[in-house]
Amino acid sequence: MRPTSGLQDLDEILFVEGEPLVIYGEPASGKTNLVLKILRESLRSSMSAAYISTEGSIVVERMDRLGMLDFPELYIGFAYSLAHLAQLVFEASALEYNIVAIDSVNSPYRSSVGSVKRASEIFLGILATMKIASMSGKWVIATAQVRDVEEDIEPSGSDLISFYCNNIVRIRRSAKNRRVLEVRGRKYSIKILERDILISRL
Repeated sequence: MRPTSGLQDLDEILFVEGEPLVIYGEPASGKTNLVLKILRESLRSSMSAAYISTEGSIVVERMDRLGMLDFPELYIGFAYSLAHLAQLVFEASALEYNIVAIDSVNSPYRSSVGSVKRASEIFLGILATMKIASMSGKWVIATAQVRDVEEDIEPSGSDLISFYCNNIVRIRRSAKNRRVLEVRGRKYSIKILERDILISRL
C-alpha cells in the first residue's frame, strides 16, 4: 500500500519506496496542511498512521475540521523535547502503522543546538530511524522548518537531513489560500479551505 494525496499523478513521484519524504517551506507555507491531506486520504484508503507533532496540540483543531479524528487507525502524539521526539519516532516506527508522520522533524533540534549535549547525535538518530523504517516498508513523512541561506532557504540542519533523506520537496506560499508544491520539475497547486485541501497539477 502507498500513501495518497488524492492525486495519482502526484503520488507516483512524491512517494519513493525506501525513502523518507521531507517537505520544507517557509512558515505558513502549508507544510502541515499537505501532510494532513495525505494522512486523511490515506486513512480513507484503509491505511493506518501515527502523527507526531512538535508544534503543540493546536493541530488537533485542524484535524477535527478535516474530519480526521473519527479514524481509529490514527495515533496522535506530541513531542516536548528532542529526546522525547526520538522516543516517539522509535516507538511509532516499531509498531504496525503504515505511515509515520513527524511535524516538524527539526523544530526541537533547532531549539536544542547549543543547549542540549549531543543534540546533533540525537537528531541523526531520529533521521536514521526514519530511514530504517522506510527501508523496512513503512512510509515516513516529515516537515522541516527552514533557515535563510544567501537569497534562498533550506531546511535547518540540511547537512544532517540530506545524509539520510534524499526525497526532499519544497512548498511555497503563492497567495492567501494557495500554495505551490515543487516535485522533480513538476508543480502542483494546493488550495487550503476551511474543511478541505485541494491539489491540482499546474
